Amino acid sequence: MYESFYGLKTKPFALLPDHDFLYPGSTHRAAYSLLEYGLINEAPFMVFTGDPGMGKTSLLQKLVAEHGTKHTIGLVTNARYDVEHLLPWILLSLGLSKHKLDPVEAYHVFSEFLTHEAKQNRRVILIIDEAQSLGSDLLEELRLLSNLNDGKTLKLQIILSGQPDLHTLLRRIDMTQLAQRIVVDYHLDPLSEEETGMCIRHRIQVAGGHPSLFTDKACALVHRLTRGNPRLINQVCDVALTYGYAEQARVITSKLVAQAAFDRSKGG
Repeated sequence: MYESFYGLKTKPFALLPDHDFLYPGSTHRAAYSLLEYGLINEAPFMVFTGDPGMGKTSLLQKLVAEHGTKHTIGLVTNARYDVEHLLPWILLSLGLSKHKLDPVEAYHVFSEFLTHEAKQNRRVILIIDEAQSLGSDLLEELRLLSNLNDGKTLKLQIILSGQPDLHTLLRRIDMTQLAQRIVVDYHLDPLSEEETGMCIRHRIQVAGGHPSLFTDKACALVHRLTRGNPRLINQVCDVALTYGYAEQARVITSKLVAQAAFDRSKGG
């Protein structure tokens, strides 16, 4: 709606994760560097956490895009503690099975796949998104699957991504054996006020617009309203652009941001 008015090729603040728009702030750079460090140094388990909306999925997308040709990567999403076994979800994520297999057959298929990929000098990387939803039993299943690694060759690496509750789960006494195998552990922090402004300008520039579309005061207010949460930044900025278009305003001011946020807050 407002794209052509502001000279944008696409919406800069869409809520769907898109690693092309990911702003490389200090916390996201550190998280991504540690994930790459874990891949290179063959960490059996890696963990990174963050509050909802912090950009975890975008970072995972970037990792898949940049390392998916060298390694075989499976992304498991929406698996919950109430499923009986995690392995069928893993096979599905790797394109190995579309039908439900019994546990013994599923284990055999997965083990043979790991061996085949290792012979091709390809490591299998499992990314478990929203891992805090798995519960202790399914996390223990992952630990047992990691035993398929032998002493000479690391065939399987596992990345657990989730909300802060994941750390609470991993601190449990019955999770000690898994926790001892975690080499990389990082928590995403919110963006600072300066980074929030840079994030806004970065996304506008990627979308083809002028980076000064939002004034400095508007960016500062966005940070105060969102506390540096990237998803909330996108929400506020998208509504502010809609309000700016409605008023035919060429620049988004703090007044427009405040009005947009106030009207949105009335709906909860």
